Amino acid sequence: MVLDCLYTFSLYCKNKLTHFFYSKIFIFLFVFVLKSIAIFSLIEYEPVKYKTYTFPKWAEYTGWCIALSSILAIPIYAIILLARQTGSLKEVCRMK
Repeated sequence: MVLDCLYTFSLYCKNKLTHFFYSKIFIFLFVFVLKSIAIFSLIEYEPVKYKTYTFPKWAEYTGWCIALSSILAIPIYAIILLARQTGSLKEVCRMK
């Protein structure tokens, strides 16, 4: 979802003078909000409950593994694509 917003924003700002300024603020804002949510989620963590039943730890770990299996697929694929490219990282990032 975040990548979609960033891509849409970059298309919107294409060929505009303010692209650099607004794109940096937009990206910083997204990163700040996402990191804030992650940090506060860890600080305010409570075990998963349904009414009075508290789920066992193994069930929470299984849920996290299932969630991370789809979340980590995107950065792992990006790293593999970057590793297969020829040239330095700076050159690869400049490619369109």
